[in-house]
Amino acid sequence: MNIDIKGRVRNTKLLHTHSLLPLFEAIINAIHAIEEGAASGVIHVFINRENAQGVLQPENAVDEPIVGFVVKDNGSGFTERNYRAFCTSDSTNKAALGGKGIGRLLWLKAFEQAEIESRYAEDGVWWFRKFQFALTDSGVERHSRVRCETESPETTVSLIGFRTEYRDRCPRSAQTIARRIVEHCLEYFVLDKCPELRLHDVYDLEVIDLKHLFQTEILRHASEFEKFSVKDKEFRVTHVRVAPGPEVSHRLHFCAHKREVTAENVATAIPNLSPSVCDHDGKPFVYAGYVSADYLDEAVNPERTSFNIDDREPGFMDDISWQDVSEASVSRAANFLSPFTGPIKKAKEDHIEQYVRAHLNIAQF
Repeated sequence: MNIDIKGRVRNTKLLHTHSLLPLFEAIINAIHAIEEGAASGVIHVFINRENAQGVLQPENAVDEPIVGFVVKDNGSGFTERNYRAFCTSDSTNKAALGGKGIGRLLWLKAFEQAEIESRYAEDGVWWFRKFQFALTDSGVERHSRVRCETESPETTVSLIGFRTEYRDRCPRSAQTIARRIVEHCLEYFVLDKCPELRLHDVYDLEVIDLKHLFQTEILRHASEFEKFSVKDKEFRVTHVRVAPGPEVSHRLHFCAHKREVTAENVATAIPNLSPSVCDHDGKPFVYAGYVSADYLDEAVNPERTSFNIDDREPGFMDDISWQDVSEASVSRAANFLSPFTGPIKKAKEDHIEQYVRAHLNIAQF
């Protein structure tokens, strides 16, 4: 590998709270591979737990620590071009898709190693490539490429040896992980650009169809798009009403290249916003807003964990501060939610009025 892999990984930032980000990177790579090479793409994600014999006691699955993940897809595979890009620091091979060329470094930040197997066609010949990606001098170990007779594409990325500091902060529930994947890749789901994507829990054999999950349990109503401006920059927010669930709260998700980068809880920033509000049919929902812009695409840091935007008071000259972005986004969310928070506000006002009247009557008596 044409980089100092140990140094690059050491200098790559990944908060322990972002323990699922390496998995998200592997899934995004699979989506890109399918966009590049598969007419009908399918991605399978497997959760590997510490106790592989859990099928005997499936009710305890959520208690078993996660030790790794496996991502399989039928996309373009590790062709010579893609393999060279993998072995090149800060590759621009997928720059048009938002690739920073360092996503694979996050694998080694949170996992001891990754094992890659890829079957693909190139120049009319089918090949099978296999190698390990680890914290060694070269990074790529035990590489081999041979011809194969099977004529169907398949690439497998196995993330092995979940490091304790990240494993301990990783959610264990397959349902929670499924929701996090959808949230991270929401724009692909909203725009119906996501291939078939299934999450398998090896422990209890549970299989979650993420597109079905999005349509039936997460998306409570058709999403709505809105454009707004911050200084002279154009932004877009996608308003989504999602079903209430564990660890689900009203949030604004700030995205770059169709992926969530950071999120803010807006429950306290928007008046009269209860933990879940009801739509006009009386069904409860939680708000999720997804903010995107060319400006955010350009400002995202290499690890895709934050934006290189000054965090200072708004209105300083013509530059945009993070507070400018946050306040404008919260304002659009509040406006979208006003038909649903309005009744809550009125109920509060009516309650106060009744309270005052009752106490006035007592005082007059």
